[in-house]
Amino acid sequence: MKTKEVSYIFKGPLSKYCNQYIDYKKSLGFKMGQSVYYLLRGMDNFFLQHGIPLNSPILTKEMVEKYVAHRGMESAKTQHMRMSIIRQFSLFMNRLGFNYYVYPETDFVQVKDDFIPYIFTHSEIKRLTKVLDEITISPWYPTYHIVYPMLFRMLYGCGLRINEALGLKMEHVDIKLGIIRLDATKNNIQRLMPMSESLHNYCKKYVK
Repeated sequence: MKTKEVSYIFKGPLSKYCNQYIDYKKSLGFKMGQSVYYLLRGMDNFFLQHGIPLNSPILTKEMVEKYVAHRGMESAKTQHMRMSIIRQFSLFMNRLGFNYYVYPETDFVQVKDDFIPYIFTHSEIKRLTKVLDEITISPWYPTYHIVYPMLFRMLYGCGLRINEALGLKMEHVDIKLGIIRLDATKNNIQRLMPMSESLHNYCKKYVK
């Protein structure tokens, strides 16, 4: 996902404060992954190309509106993210004594959520499980036939997000009680997930 920690390198006029902003957000408990880094780097590069002075104490309304303006075929979500990052960054800079224009939330583009969930039938789940359980052993990927059936059952049986399931380690699973402890959750809140009896039994076989 997207939340993997990375080394942050900025080369534009806001480079010093981009790093300070990241440290500030981390101190508040936020995870600053690749998606945030790309947004900040894009913002820094934009103002480098448009001639903002190094560590400029002022960012005008015109500069900000030029940055957030719609670009080509980009989605409303992408534009919305730029509006959000420049707003949060400007608020941070103003706490440091700068005079940055704060883009108003009321002017954010509206992102339509047209996602329609697909509900699998019990028959479809059984067919998916059957396909995974029949994965042939591969000399190039010798554990795939073991890992994927377990991964699918974790996703289906506990409703885990894919990054949560992929990040599980032995220390997160209480094999005796059949409970999963999730630390790296979306909202940074620890969650305990009980396994069903069938998943618990399958998990014990998987560990062996």
